[in-house]
Amino acid sequence: MSVIVQLNSVFMAKGDNYMTPDQYARSNKKVFQINLIIVFAALLMVVLDAAAHGMSLGLVIEIVAVPAVVLQMTVGFIKFRETRFGAVVILGGPTLYYMVIMIIQNDMIFYAFAIPVMLSCILYLDLRLYVVGQMAMTIGGFIVLVRNLIATGSIPRDHFVAGFIIILAGIAGIESLKMRRTLVREDDEAIKKGQETQEKTRIQMVEIAKEITRLFDEAHGEVDELKSIIGRNHDGMRDIADSTGDTAAAVTEQSHQIADIHEQTEVADAKRNQMVEMSESTQKAVIDGTKVIDQLKDKTANVVEMSDKTVASTRAVTEKVEKVEKIVGSIISISMQTNLLALNASIEAARAGEAGKGFAVVADEIRQLSEQTSSASNQITSIMQELSADVQNAVDSTNAAAESVKAQDILIRETADTFEEIGENVGNLIGRFNDIGTSIEAIGRSATEINNNIASLAATSEQVAALSGMGEEGARTAVEKFDEFDILLKGIYDQAQRLK
Repeated sequence: MSVIVQLNSVFMAKGDNYMTPDQYARSNKKVFQINLIIVFAALLMVVLDAAAHGMSLGLVIEIVAVPAVVLQMTVGFIKFRETRFGAVVILGGPTLYYMVIMIIQNDMIFYAFAIPVMLSCILYLDLRLYVVGQMAMTIGGFIVLVRNLIATGSIPRDHFVAGFIIILAGIAGIESLKMRRTLVREDDEAIKKGQETQEKTRIQMVEIAKEITRLFDEAHGEVDELKSIIGRNHDGMRDIADSTGDTAAAVTEQSHQIADIHEQTEVADAKRNQMVEMSESTQKAVIDGTKVIDQLKDKTANVVEMSDKTVASTRAVTEKVEKVEKIVGSIISISMQTNLLALNASIEAARAGEAGKGFAVVADEIRQLSEQTSSASNQITSIMQELSADVQNAVDSTNAAAESVKAQDILIRETADTFEEIGENVGNLIGRFNDIGTSIEAIGRSATEINNNIASLAATSEQVAALSGMGEEGARTAVEKFDEFDILLKGIYDQAQRLK
């Protein structure tokens, strides 16, 4: 048990796991089923070979090893189906078995049984597992080539070509897996970074909106006080116009009220400046958020493009499988022709009588080998069809991921539209603040002018009343501007709340 734990820790290295436990469980189940079929197909070929050429020590070893391989795969699937180590156990046993058969039979054709195992590593995005399996089969092929070279002094052409294909397949598989793993990692990092930036911007916008609301509430209180003072000032000026007898007392009271108006005007202007600064900060945050959204758009476009490339690569694998199926079909056709020739040879041998008996035995052996070849080719065709179905499932999964990314792109664009709307409202808000500032300046000028003419109020009460009316009108305009600002600010705050 301690050995299994150590192996598990080795093959569960950080960075090699691209799947969830549920995904591992489903993938391991499918690979387990496929490898069972392939193992029994290989066993059938060994049994047919034994029937045709007789039993040997190597064939006995191959037949006896099958239960051990099946037991290993079953234990790995049952105990570790939700882990990467389960994939290692399920794929490792058959790979070793095919390598041993290839060495014992001294035939490179058994490498074909290992091709589905190697392609399964692409399903897991597992570079380490692919390299180990490819190295094992390469070593087996090298041993076969060396044995043929020692025995015959030359290497059969088909063995040389098969060995060369093994090397090319290994290099292509490694580079493809490395590139796909890199693309997946970059996509995950880009999406995660964009989500974090978007969340940070949303929180900042909400806090700014709350701060603006707080400052506005304070300024609103000052404006209410200013309205009250203006009301009292208006009543005082009306009393001055009606009765000049109380001019002195009214002038004194009016002087204090004008001072209060000037003070309240300065306070309101200070609050307005604070709100202008907060609005400019909000506008800057909106600009920064818009830049981040644009970056997210680019990243999402890259993800869609990468998904399309993955689908194209998977389709290329499907085309290769179809080519293999065509080659197997050619082998079946040749086998049928060979069988027909063997039958004709048997007929001719029968006609030859006693002299053709030896030739009849040879013809019968050729017919049996032809039937075995046809049976094995049919099994390979079945395996390739299973592999083609798995590749199609990978295409469907990639298309589903692409649709998800496109849906996210729609949400990002909607967020960008919201940011643009907020930016426009903030721009309008700054314009309103400037209008309020103009009104406050008008109030200040009116108050100053009233204060300068307060000394001659007794003689020019009508002029004072008119100026007071101007001050009241300016204050009323400022109050109206603040009311408009209140409505606009509530709209901005509601939009910021929608980002939560």
